Amino acid sequence: MVMALPREVPTLQTHRTKRYTRPDNVFMTEQLLTHVIRCDVDATLRPPCTDHFPIATIIDLPMEKIKPKPSFNFKMTEWAQFRKEVEKRLLELQELGELNSVSELDKQIRCLTRILQESIEVAVLMVKVCLHMKRWWNKELNNMKKELNKLNHKSYVWKHTPEHPAFQEYKCLRSKYSDTILVAKRSHWEEFLEEATEREMWTA
Repeated sequence: MVMALPREVPTLQTHRTKRYTRPDNVFMTEQLLTHVIRCDVDATLRPPCTDHFPIATIIDLPMEKIKPKPSFNFKMTEWAQFRKEVEKRLLELQELGELNSVSELDKQIRCLTRILQESIEVAVLMVKVCLHMKRWWNKELNNMKKELNKLNHKSYVWKHTPEHPAFQEYKCLRSKYSDTILVAKRSHWEEFLEEATEREMWTA
């Protein structure tokens, strides 16, 4: 077995002393090592409330994957933009009068359905379906995660200067991010309980 992780790369920062150490290593066979594209610490991916840094290992092992069909991500939709798209298309319709037959009603229903579908295609982002998708994830968490990754990287760059303000900024945002995740999970669970059918309750 050979070491894949470069030497002298710290993999842990203790919460109490803030010192950097190297308790984690990555071993693999020489044959597998020839397929390694990357094996390094990625400080930007460290989750909150943890002292270990993630070790990102990319291995070139090509394999055929089933591509799931993407779907619309309504949870991350900018609803103000969506309403503008709907209103713009509603102006294209002729002024509605009294509907005197089933065929006239069906025609208007088809028009409204088309307007909604076109607005969705323009204003709603697509998302790739994943079995491990976090259903409670929202736009606020997405923005906070991006900012946390930046501060994580910044504090790692200044790891030998513990008085740098990046460490305190990272600590504060990490705490807020953790609390926001708990709120999002609780809110999503409560919504599920309110809307779940009997079968879904038993499955959960």
